Amino acid sequence: MVDDGDTPLIYGLEHAARALAPITYVDSDVPAFVVGTQGPRNDNNQVHLIKYDEEAEQLDTIVFSHGADEIWDIATASSASDLITTCHSSAAEGGSRGASVWRLPEVNAADGHDDHQAAPLEKLFELGGKSTDNGVIGAAWHPSSTNSLLCVRPREVELYDVDVELCKATVKFNAKLSADAETHDFLACRWNPHHSATYVATSAGPSLQGWDLRSMESSFVIKIAHSGAGVRNLDFNPNKQYHMLSCGDDGHVKFWDLRKADAEPLLDFTVHSHWVYTARFNPFHDQLVVSSGSDCQVALSNAGSISSVLYAHVADDDDDDDD
Repeated sequence: MVDDGDTPLIYGLEHAARALAPITYVDSDVPAFVVGTQGPRNDNNQVHLIKYDEEAEQLDTIVFSHGADEIWDIATASSASDLITTCHSSAAEGGSRGASVWRLPEVNAADGHDDHQAAPLEKLFELGGKSTDNGVIGAAWHPSSTNSLLCVRPREVELYDVDVELCKATVKFNAKLSADAETHDFLACRWNPHHSATYVATSAGPSLQGWDLRSMESSFVIKIAHSGAGVRNLDFNPNKQYHMLSCGDDGHVKFWDLRKADAEPLLDFTVHSHWVYTARFNPFHDQLVVSSGSDCQVALSNAGSISSVLYAHVADDDDDDDD
């Protein structure tokens, strides 16, 4: 956050990019992110590690070489700051898509790399094979472990048992869509951080569905979450175990109580003029929700009326005190 009058820090990328994810360091609270580039005519796409040095008020960066594939999605492991997953596609292979798990090697000046020279990523393994019609389009690490990884393909969702040391992953759970041509493709997947992370949720077309990983059965279904439109993304409230949000091609961000999956949404925002690609709760202050869409806007909204803190009431009290 930049105070009025301060100059914002800007980091320029050599290639276009659409994939960004935060990195969590167990022993440090340094803000850090990874960004994946998407250059279709570039033979060397990159992963940029960006850290904010609060004392020096500057950005420290390291660039890693990813190879020719375009990076469409990037995910970080919250329990291991050096592990990432990229979902990528190859123009040279007819747009076939796949996913890989990588380790970010430790790089410093002594290794002979500076901020403008790409260091090699350590590729651990691939998640399944590449496919032009059913390749991996999204991945999510278990909230507190590197032993489980959730992947979504257009026609199926897979849960992998991961062994990073042995560099392998095996499918533990698989949910496939029927071969019916009218069935909507999967679009997104998300772990529920509550209940020991034994539940996940997916979106397919206009619907939302939950899965109990213990019984491998459906836990809830919202058939028409976004009428006549695809549900682009979803997220769980970090502080309220039965609350989640969804966003879609209808330009709405909606909030749901999973105990009443057949009811109307708790709240419905229309802050974008076109498709909403993604929306996320603030991990600490769940009344704050950020969303971005194809209208080239990033919106920060206040969902205080349904948050874990009665934010609106607190604000009213503050106003009364000021009077």
